[in-house]
Amino acid sequence: MKRLRKRFDDVAADYERIVTEEAKYSAYVRVPARIVELLPLNGAASVLDLACGTGLSSLAFFDAGFDVTGVDLSPGMIEIARQRPFRRLICQSIEEDLDVPDASFDAAVALGVLEFIKRPGKLLNQIAGKLKAGGVCGLTVPQKSPSAEANIGIHTYTHDEFMSLIDRRSLELLEVESFFGYTKHGEDVQYSAFFLRRTAA
Repeated sequence: MKRLRKRFDDVAADYERIVTEEAKYSAYVRVPARIVELLPLNGAASVLDLACGTGLSSLAFFDAGFDVTGVDLSPGMIEIARQRPFRRLICQSIEEDLDVPDASFDAAVALGVLEFIKRPGKLLNQIAGKLKAGGVCGLTVPQKSPSAEANIGIHTYTHDEFMSLIDRRSLELLEVESFFGYTKHGEDVQYSAFFLRRTAA
């Protein structure tokens, strides 16, 4: 975890250029835009942005007038994110117990991070617990790729592998979208974006 924190601290100042121009990363636009469409609250929504980085993944939420709480393990990323209108920013690993109230968010996103998570099932349970009944979440997951796992060192998943991590009593699948995720070290990573809804308690 310390190594991952240092990696993101080291690139924080240039992070947005790297991911948008070099890596061609697009999930920060596609997934939040769909979450906004799924929320009928028009300005009254509260959103939990997990691994928020500099705040790219919350731009659509700010534009919609939503209240956003961001969580990221990198102090360097958090410092840059303070320039954006987050309601609250928390510097911690999202693999630890999240320092936010249960059942308090209308939506959550975790973009570009599940490939690094060691215990994804625990994180998914936490996300479910932080959502209100009927709340939605958007998660990006790299599609199964032995070459990406070997060359980049990330976790990748088949559809069934990822769905096996979800507690169907608390989260129901709404839809899945597949698209190009990013390029790293010459490896193209394909994403599946899972959109889920918190079932009634």
